[in-house]
Amino acid sequence: MQEQTSSGAPRAVHHPLGAPALLIGLLAAPLAWFVQIGIVEALAAQSCFAYDKPQLDGGLTANAWAGAVCLTIGLCGAAFALRNRRVAVATAREAGARSNHPLMRRVSFITGVSLMSTLLFLAGLVATDIAGLIVSPCGR
Repeated sequence: MQEQTSSGAPRAVHHPLGAPALLIGLLAAPLAWFVQIGIVEALAAQSCFAYDKPQLDGGLTANAWAGAVCLTIGLCGAAFALRNRRVAVATAREAGARSNHPLMRRVSFITGVSLMSTLLFLAGLVATDIAGLIVSPCGR
């Protein structure tokens, strides 16, 4: 759907949020959680491979660093998602009657979903960090 300019020619509707900003806000925290789970599980499996005694000296330190880096990436994704949501709400408010435009509705939906999923995955990142620091990798 296109709007009309003052001369009557069709004009495409643009939104201030681009695809990269929407994708970063939507995917940063879930990907950080996925990477953290992969790294922590691999380090835990490798550190206790033989005889249930720790094989890696810095296993806990590596888990803590991986958790900190992934949590930082997740927090940056949350900042993007929150900024995207604020921009989408402000744009819809400024658009007034045009806020029912399909593009405005799509961006509003995507930013709402990205903010909710980011918060959920941030909770998962924090829980995984706490569990990784409290529970011994070898189960002892």
